[in-house]
Amino acid sequence: MNEFQNEEIKAVIFDVDNTLLATNKFALDGIKKTVQRLNSYGRFQIVLPTDEIIKTVQAKNLPFEDIFKELFAGEFEGRLLADLVLEDYRAHATEEKYEATPGSLEAVKQLIETGMVVGLVTNRVKMLEERLIQAGFDVSNFAFMCTPLEKNFCKPHPKAFEEAIKYLASKGIQKDEMVMFGDHTDDYYSSYCQGIQFVAVLQGELTKDDFVKIGVDERLVVKDVSEIKNILKKVADIRHYIFSLNAVSALDGRYRIFSEPLRHFFSEYAFHKYRVQVEIEHIIAISEFFHGEIIRPLSGEEKIQLRTLYKNFSQHEAFEVLQYDHLGRNGIGPVEHDTKSAELWIAEKLKDTSMHDIVPFIHIFLTSEDTINVAQKTMLSQAVNKVFVPNVYKITDLLEQLSTTFA
Repeated sequence: MNEFQNEEIKAVIFDVDNTLLATNKFALDGIKKTVQRLNSYGRFQIVLPTDEIIKTVQAKNLPFEDIFKELFAGEFEGRLLADLVLEDYRAHATEEKYEATPGSLEAVKQLIETGMVVGLVTNRVKMLEERLIQAGFDVSNFAFMCTPLEKNFCKPHPKAFEEAIKYLASKGIQKDEMVMFGDHTDDYYSSYCQGIQFVAVLQGELTKDDFVKIGVDERLVVKDVSEIKNILKKVADIRHYIFSLNAVSALDGRYRIFSEPLRHFFSEYAFHKYRVQVEIEHIIAISEFFHGEIIRPLSGEEKIQLRTLYKNFSQHEAFEVLQYDHLGRNGIGPVEHDTKSAELWIAEKLKDTSMHDIVPFIHIFLTSEDTINVAQKTMLSQAVNKVFVPNVYKITDLLEQLSTTFA
């Protein structure tokens, strides 16, 4: 289980420039060096913009070429001055190394170590991998690095996130299980339109007020990502308290932040998940125990696909099962039978796979009570082993520490 947020957040998406890479600082220094270098040749007398002016232009989040057009107007010997400065800037920029923003290297490392899926959605189209490597990142840690397919689809356009969303959906991760970190309002608008939680990082030129003014929770505006664990906990806590406004009991209301780990074992969503797990493991067991005489032998890949159905089971899948139960789905139901709904959901997921032929054997030799009893025993066992026992050990360790300290 992810220690940051009890499985509520499964993927973190980062912007790159001024979120992971200290791009504005690099560009500011590079522009100043470029102007000084060109003026030293004796042919030019280029006015160097002040740091304040450069930062103001950077805050607009323009395409890189347009930054130079705003800073350097006019022509020289029939060429745009902006083009001359940009050309010299790029000729020497490869000699300079990018730096990571404070805490970002360690933050990505922590996320990867806990099993979080980490990826990038950036407007940058040139030297992405090279700059990340220069700054010390292991690019193999990023599950995806999405750049604009077309210039019109750069952030703030919501389409900037489409490839990332498709990839994460293939891993069973939904939008409400993702968090986006970015330094600009363009990052916020595009993630907001896609329904992805946003955290603002003040490593660019925008201020806390700039983000709060457009609707970002002030508690989710951070200086940098060095405290990634606490930031993600804060995201989860805010969600819990917002949910508590509609709760009908204190257990799932004001105390939800404490009872949250048990949701994965004792909620209706969890009950659906564990019923599905029992049904799937039963299919595999029948295939193996009877040596393929009742349910044909399943390949290793097919067993992995089957188990992925419950391992990647989230509230979204639970709602699909619920539809069969109470609302109707794919022209079937409502059946008003929780175990039958799990059976129908599994059948739906297998019908277009190599395992379509085993669909008639789902639930064979089982009663609903069999499925429910094993599911409840598994839920209780998992809750004891993953929540109760670890917390008891924490308490006993603390008591031992206190007894030693104050003996």
